[in-house]
Amino acid sequence: MKPRILGKSKPVPDTPSPSVSTPSSTIPSPPPQSIQCPICNIPMSSLIKLNNHIDSQHLNQRQSIPRNHYIKSNKCHKCNNSSITNCCICGLTFCSNHINRGKVNSLLEFDKNGIWCDCCIDCINKLPNIISPINNLTDEFKELRNKRLINESLKNLLLDRRLDKVFNWMLNNVINEESFINFEKSLVNWNNQGNCQCCLNTFTWLNRRHHCRICGESVCGDLQKGCSMIVPLGMLFELLIVDKDISIQERDRIRNLLKKDKFGLRICKECKRRVLNKKVFLLDKQQFDDEMVKFFNIWKLISKKLESEDLSFIKDDLENKLYVNYFNKLDKLIKDIDLFINKGNCKNDEIRILTNLKNVIIKFIKINLPILRKSQNVKLEKERQKLQNIINDRPKLSKRELREKRDKLIVLNEQKFLVTEMYETFKKQRRFDDLKTLDINLEDIEKEINQLNLELGDETFTI
Repeated sequence: MKPRILGKSKPVPDTPSPSVSTPSSTIPSPPPQSIQCPICNIPMSSLIKLNNHIDSQHLNQRQSIPRNHYIKSNKCHKCNNSSITNCCICGLTFCSNHINRGKVNSLLEFDKNGIWCDCCIDCINKLPNIISPINNLTDEFKELRNKRLINESLKNLLLDRRLDKVFNWMLNNVINEESFINFEKSLVNWNNQGNCQCCLNTFTWLNRRHHCRICGESVCGDLQKGCSMIVPLGMLFELLIVDKDISIQERDRIRNLLKKDKFGLRICKECKRRVLNKKVFLLDKQQFDDEMVKFFNIWKLISKKLESEDLSFIKDDLENKLYVNYFNKLDKLIKDIDLFINKGNCKNDEIRILTNLKNVIIKFIKINLPILRKSQNVKLEKERQKLQNIINDRPKLSKRELREKRDKLIVLNEQKFLVTEMYETFKKQRRFDDLKTLDINLEDIEKEINQLNLELGDETFTI
């Protein structure tokens, strides 16, 4: 076989001697070398295509394929682009977008021992005797996949049945150490392999052999690799009751028995993947559904109460405080929804539902809160007008009366201070009989002080 030649060799231009100084602008740059087949002078766009062309067209074994039907052309028969090679079946020229490869013999028929040759896509579709690299194995893949799925589902069903046995044992038996050990050994037969069935490490006196209580395979107890771990019965019970119908009293009874986590089952990571991950997903989904229902119920309850009230009129301060409390609860509900979304445990559909609920609440607040603000301003204006009327209707005091009432107010405040001190002293001395008299005196003094403050109004002063 002749060595492959990649392109034509061209003479190298003479370079000036070092003694002669030639400006760089006068030195002609060599033209870029185009890649051509050295045998048939067909231009190629890359070396890879040139190698494929030589392998298929010019090797010695290729001489057994007839080429007298080849049509010489520089354009592709399909798209008029620059052609690369001829189809060995029809002889037409094609570019790389419309050429493929197939095994053909000298009679242009199927042959398992034939030669890989260039064939156009049309010829590959017309001649079933040509072996093409494109082979549709979808049906075989579906058959193998169905067999695999059946085997996997049967194995998962077997593991689920064993977990059901564990759950029924928790319900119907007295949970103690002796009964638990006997049940644990009778659940499944243990297989004594020489290495771990998860990480394939050999068991030694340091790497001890353990057995999964669900599948019975030999596994190691390396916590870093997570091949197996002991799951407390309390945690396992919470996962198993997700899809079980059990009364609340029975559930609480078993939870109290399993609260101390004295007992646990060793479960390998393969059984965890097959049966427990699904139950963990159902538990998380149930908790999430509970949160969504809680948000919706709070919103419906508050909105129903506010819609039944007339926010345009406020009777008293108690009603005003009640309305403000409702809107504060709606604001807190929006913050709780944002916090729940930001935890990152929600799917896209769930995020859209919560976002829509939040937008509805915000819209409700924007519509009804201005009505409440307006009614609050009306109520405040009425109270101010009423106070102003009281001030205007009160008779004005003369300077002498004003001075006398102020002096009396000072004296009463001093008396209140002295009586308060005496009250604390008697209280420490446990003179409870005298405390009753002091309480009556304090009450009388405070009444006189309040009356003087009302009479003085804005003309009073703070002592």
